[in-house]
Amino acid sequence: MTLAPMIDEAYGFLKDLLRINTSNPPGNETGAVDFIARILTEAKIPFSILEASPGRPNLIAEVKGVSSHIPFLLSSHLDVVPVEESSDWSEPPFAGNETGGMLFGRGSLDMKYKSAFDLAALLRYQKSEAKSHTLRAAFLADEEQGGKFGVKFVTSKHLDAVRADYVLNELGGFNIELGGKNFLLYQVGEKGTYRLSVECRGKPSHGSIPSGGSSIEFLGRAIQRLGEEFGVQTTGTYYSTDTSKQFFGMIAEHTPSPMSDLFRALNNGPSGLAALDAVPEALLEASLKAQLRAMVCNTVAPTMVKSGLSHNIIPGLATLLCDVRLMPDSNAEAFLQKVKKIFPEKAYSVSLLGDEGGYEIPLDDAVLKQLSSSLEASWKVQLNEPISVPMLLPASSDNGTYFTAGIRPIGFAPLLFPRGFSGFSLSHTPDERIPRSSFYEGLSAYLTALDSVMSGR
Repeated sequence: MTLAPMIDEAYGFLKDLLRINTSNPPGNETGAVDFIARILTEAKIPFSILEASPGRPNLIAEVKGVSSHIPFLLSSHLDVVPVEESSDWSEPPFAGNETGGMLFGRGSLDMKYKSAFDLAALLRYQKSEAKSHTLRAAFLADEEQGGKFGVKFVTSKHLDAVRADYVLNELGGFNIELGGKNFLLYQVGEKGTYRLSVECRGKPSHGSIPSGGSSIEFLGRAIQRLGEEFGVQTTGTYYSTDTSKQFFGMIAEHTPSPMSDLFRALNNGPSGLAALDAVPEALLEASLKAQLRAMVCNTVAPTMVKSGLSHNIIPGLATLLCDVRLMPDSNAEAFLQKVKKIFPEKAYSVSLLGDEGGYEIPLDDAVLKQLSSSLEASWKVQLNEPISVPMLLPASSDNGTYFTAGIRPIGFAPLLFPRGFSGFSLSHTPDERIPRSSFYEGLSAYLTALDSVMSGR
C-alpha cells in the first residue's frame, strides 16, 4: 500500500485542525473532536467521546484485532497554548496557511501534527488485511493545563477505554546535529512537575507612606534567594540517571573533540556543569545548554506574582509561584525542606503543590529498540547513518499520567527537521510552524515503525 496519498490526506487533516481554535484556557476542544469524529464515522472506525466537563471532550478510537494481546495505544492532545499577540505572527495563527514550504499555526508542532499522524495510522490499519493486534488512539483535551479534563480524567474514570501495554505520545523521534553527527532523540522519561508557592507577609500601609518591610520587598528577596540556590548561574545539584548517562555517553562516543570532551565531562557531576557554562555559544547554542543543564538538575523558575488591590496600597501579602521540575529519583519532601531552609523568617510560608513525579522506562525495552532501529533505517540516507539516543524530557506531558496508570509511555512522534530549522523550540512561540517536508518524512517513518512494532509483538 503506497503511503503518498495517505500522507497527502493527513497533511490536509493537519491544516483543518490548525483552523480550529482550541486555545487552553479555555480549551473548548469540541470542534476538533467533531472533526475527527466525522472522519472516523466515514471510515466506520468505532469511537467513544468521554467528556469530563461541557466543552472538554476526549475521543477514544479503536480498530480491533484478533489477538488477545493487550492493545497498543497512540495518543495526542488537541488543546494548544493561547496566542498572546496575533500581530506577532507572519501568518494568522489559526488560518492553516502554508508559505515557503512551512505550515504556520498554533499547535503545528505542539501537537496537532501528531493527531494527524494518529488519524492516518487508524485509517491505514483499518484497511489492513492483517489486524492481529488491537490499535487504539486517544485524542485528548487539556494537556497544556495539566490534564485534569484529559488524560487524568480518562485514566482515572475510563481506564479500560485506553488500557494498553504501551502508548506512543510526544516528544521524540526528531533529529539534532552535534559535532557534525546526526542523532535521533527519543523520550524515555520525564522530570516531575510541581508548583512552589512562597507567601510573603509584610506591613500593609498607604502607598504614599512606605515604611519598609513590605510583602513586595520580601517577595523580591525570595526571587533573589531562589536564583542564588537554583538559578542557572549556580553550580546546582547534579543528579545522574541511566538516561542521562547513556545520552551523554553516546554523543561523546560519536562526536569529535571538543564536542566529545564536553559530553564526556557532563557525565562527571558538577564539574561537567562548570564545563557546560564555559562552552562558547559558537559550539553550543544557549537554548541547548539550558536544556542539557535541565536534564541533570532540579530547576526552579519564578513564573507568577500575585499581589495588591490598588496601585496606592502597599499589600500585606504577596505570593510568588514557581515552576519546579524535579529529577525522577528526587524526593519532593526533601526538596521542600531544602527550600524552607533558605526562608527561615516568619515572613515566609512555603508549600509545594502537585504529585506528578518523574519516571524513566528501561533502556533495554524491546519496543523502544524496535522503534529506534526502524527510525534509523528510515532516515539512514538523509542523515548519513544517524544514531538513536534516549532522552529525559525536562518538561512534562501526558506521559507521566500514563506511566502512573500502568501504561508504558514512549515519546515517539518523528519529524525530520531540515538543517537550520529551530525545531521544537518554536513551540509556544509566535510563528510556530512545521516544514511540509518534516511532516511527510515524519509520518512515513512513523507508519513504518508502527508496522514493525505491531507485527513483532
